[in-house]
This record gives sequence, structure tokens and C-alpha cells, in this order.
Amino acid sequence: MLKYSRVARDPKMFKSVTGISIKQFNHLYSDIEKQYANEESKRLTKRKRRRKIGAGRKFNLELKDRIMMTLMYYRMHTSHDILGLLFGLDNSNVYRNISYLRPVIESNIPIPAKKYPKSAKAITIRGLLENFPEFRVITNALKRSIFGSKSPDKQRIVHYNKRA
Repeated sequence: MLKYSRVARDPKMFKSVTGISIKQFNHLYSDIEKQYANEESKRLTKRKRRRKIGAGRKFNLELKDRIMMTLMYYRMHTSHDILGLLFGLDNSNVYRNISYLRPVIESNIPIPAKKYPKSAKAITIRGLLENFPEFRVITNALKRSIFGSKSPDKQRIVHYNKRA
């Protein structure tokens, strides 16, 4: 599962997938953190509620990770399914997270432009890696040989995707 702390280890990759530098992201995060409680209470009071504000399920991701996911969505132009796979969420949760954060992010910065404007939406991991080959470094692919053969031609490679 992707986390801000993991992606921020490589500043070049972070800028590639979000469209902004780590320093700009941290400044953006501090601005959004100040506005977030107010915006969330506005969102929750729009319609008549049965339960008090604060009741119900909490977000699975921290605010920093949700902001990064939103920026990745607009920068990489990928599907909710792929982001759900990367962040360990269902695609409907990805949609909700993005739609809740978009107004707050847009009030602070313009949404980053798409890196490859003529490309179609990446709906597979392979399509995502074609446009962003440096992203391969932070994905959780693991290769293991089986059957114990020393010869690389005779080894059978199995790919596992770890989901944390």
C-alpha cells in the first residue's frame, strides 16, 4: 500500500507522480489542514442527518495520503481501480476521497496538468507503467523462483503482488 512517507523518499519520483515538489506539497498540506475541518463540517451539514457529525466510519487513509492520491489521480490520469489497488481502497472510496478533497485543493493550487495530454486513461498497471516507468520502483512487485533450478532458462518465475 502506498503511503506519503514511502513516495517522498524519492523527490524526483514524487514530483513526477504528483506534479509538485515535496516542499510545495508540505506547504499545501499545512494550508489544507487548516481549512479541512471547516470544509468537512460544511459538507456534512448540507443535508439532514440522522446521526451526529463524527459518527460513522473514519477514512482509511491519513489526510496526507489522501491529498497525494488526489494529486496522483489528476496528474497521472489513472482509473479509480488502479488507485484503489495502490492505496488499498475500493474504487468507490477512491472516488469519494477525491471528490471531497478536490474543492479544498483547487482553492489552494490549480490542479496539476496531465503529463501526457494525448494519452488515454490508464486502466491497467501496465498502462500506468508505460507512461510512468519510474513508478515501478515503489510498486510492491516481488519475484520468486520456484523449483530450485540454478539455470535461469529453466527457472519458473512467479510474480506476487503484496497488498499491505
